[in-house]
Amino acid sequence: MYKSNKNIEFDAFTVNMMNPDGDFTKNDIDLWYYKDPNFESINTYFAYANEEKPLMIKTDFYWGEGNDFQTFRKYSNFTCKFTSENDASKTFTTYAIMETSPIGQYNKNLLPDQIRCRTPKWGSVDSAQLEISVNGQDYIGSYKISIVDQLSIYKISPLSGPIGGETNVKLYGTGFTSSIPHEKPLFIKFGTIESQIVDKSEITDFSWNSDEYHNEFHTPASQLLDAEANDVHLEEG
Repeated sequence: MYKSNKNIEFDAFTVNMMNPDGDFTKNDIDLWYYKDPNFESINTYFAYANEEKPLMIKTDFYWGEGNDFQTFRKYSNFTCKFTSENDASKTFTTYAIMETSPIGQYNKNLLPDQIRCRTPKWGSVDSAQLEISVNGQDYIGSYKISIVDQLSIYKISPLSGPIGGETNVKLYGTGFTSSIPHEKPLFIKFGTIESQIVDKSEITDFSWNSDEYHNEFHTPASQLLDAEANDVHLEEG
C-alpha cells in the first residue's frame, strides 16, 4: 500500500509502476483529489437501539471551489462510521449518499447540500461517535449519537373494542420516553388511521423481572433475559 504525497490540484491522474528495465505499466484507472467537505449539522442526535434511523447531515461540498459534482457522483464512496464510546472495538459502517434538500423535490439546477445515511441496529443502550467519509476510508467529522432503549410494544390491552371507537387502550413496551430531547413527540397509528401524538404524561415507568414478565406477557424467556442484560426498562402508556 502506497500513499500519494503530492497534490496536483483537482485533475484526474493515473498511477503506474516502473519495472527494473525502466518501463512503466499503463492503465486507464483515474484517481483524483478532493477538498474535504464541511459537515455542518445533523438532524438528530439519538436513535433507538432496534432501528435503522435516517440521518441527514447538512454539508458544504465546496462546489466550484475545486470539487466537482459529476466527479463526486462517479467516484465517491460515501460511508458513515459509528464507533461505541464504551467499546472502541464495536464499530459499524453504513452506506451514504448525497442528497439535495428538500428531499423529494428534484431540481436539476440544485446541487447536493446534505448526506443521508442510516444508523445501524445497535442492540443495547450506548453512545457512539459518528464520522463520515467521501472515499470509504478517510473519515472526518465527529458527532455524538445516543443509542437509547429500543422502541417496542410487547402487549396491548384490550385487544378489541366497539366499532364506534373511543376505547382507551394500554400499550406495554420499551422506549416510550427515551427520545432526546424528552419532549420530542411520539406517534401511534391504529391500522391505516391517521397517526396520533402520544401524551407522554400518561406513560408510567416501572421495574420488572423476566419471570414475572414471562408469566404475564408470554414472551420467550431468552428474549427477556437479553432485555434485562441490556438495561431495557418496561413502560406502559
